[in-house]
Amino acid sequence: MHIRALTVLLLLASLGIQCPFVVGDSDSSDSSGSVSDSSDSSSSDSDSSDKLSSSDSAKDATEIIEELSTHAAAEDLTDPETVKRIADLEHIVSEELSGAEEEPGLEAGVEVHLEVSLPLAEVFLKAAKLSILAYNPDLTDAAVASKAADELGLEYIKAFRAIPDQSFVALDNGTKECLGVFRGTNEGVEDWLQNFDLDEAMVEGCTARNGYLSAIHNSYFPEFDGALKDCLKKDCTDCTLTLTGHSQGGAAAVVASLLYADYNPEVITFGAPKAVYRPCDKIVDENHYRLANMIPTPLGVVYDMVAMVPGYGAEHFGHSILLGGGKMAAYLGKDEGHTRFHWGVSPHGMKYYIDNVEKLTSTIFFSGTIGLKGYEEGARCRYNDECESGRCDIGSWKYICKPKLGEGELCNEDSDCKSGGCSWTFTCTGV
Repeated sequence: MHIRALTVLLLLASLGIQCPFVVGDSDSSDSSGSVSDSSDSSSSDSDSSDKLSSSDSAKDATEIIEELSTHAAAEDLTDPETVKRIADLEHIVSEELSGAEEEPGLEAGVEVHLEVSLPLAEVFLKAAKLSILAYNPDLTDAAVASKAADELGLEYIKAFRAIPDQSFVALDNGTKECLGVFRGTNEGVEDWLQNFDLDEAMVEGCTARNGYLSAIHNSYFPEFDGALKDCLKKDCTDCTLTLTGHSQGGAAAVVASLLYADYNPEVITFGAPKAVYRPCDKIVDENHYRLANMIPTPLGVVYDMVAMVPGYGAEHFGHSILLGGGKMAAYLGKDEGHTRFHWGVSPHGMKYYIDNVEKLTSTIFFSGTIGLKGYEEGARCRYNDECESGRCDIGSWKYICKPKLGEGELCNEDSDCKSGGCSWTFTCTGV
């Protein structure tokens, strides 16, 4: 398992969030989507509820990461028992960690050099609220858009609608973000024709599902495109770009990330189907966050069907995160082709996503030191030598360099970091 994926898993568990299982391709996953620890494979179902709860005496997040960093050079981080002991977690699934030793580039030494504040759930909640707002059929009314912008603390909302599609551009001066938001399926037959359009289309050198491209390239696209670029180039030249959406809107956001790849967008989707084929060098997995709902039931775990449906060649990208009831979450890692799910339509509703994310917001806060080391082509940089090299392996939630020239791009020189163009959380450190 990649060290970044391990870090996220440690964060979820150390902050009091139940991490009941990590689902993967392995045949060891059972029909409920859970994966049994290899050392506990004989445990009965009656013990499962105990294994799902996080430790009542879990350490402070900072202590856990510091201990991890202290022992990293001497310990084998590919050993599940070692990670379990260091992090003081009650249960880390060994199946997910077993692949780390086969992954090239994972170094034994971990250098501590990044201090971050990570309001993870708040970021998800904001994206969820924007995604559900996209379903408002009256949003193109200036008064409605203005009221919605005020309620969400946005500078403005510019909405566009042409049946069966609707999307909007928003500016958040507080977080220095220009936002592109796409609505999901809501218009009946026309929408479903887009969903079932399995033809392939070339987008910026990558192959995408034509139906989801048509949800972007519609009659109002020139206006949407102009508004989004005005936001980035005129209204907020130091803003970054975030794209989000639910269901078909999430798929549209992923396809849109190809069109706006030069702005290095952050992409957050809810219950989105697969939309883009691999390989695609326009997508940086580190920047994509894919959330899918799950409902634990006596018969097993029911998953959002739309997020799990086969892509007929298209694939998912980015971090995969399952949301459950209460304060339950499971981090699935990146680029997984998950199978053996129980499908269910009920978890797909956007309100269910908001309910689940809201339940997490009171607890998912991390302030501490994350130790990461190494370089990986295409990842984001934030330190002098890394920004200058253009290669890094420390991408973590909006901490990147901002250039002195251009908008929403990566810093690639030492001078960029010193230019003062790295505002908000997109910042260089140690300059």
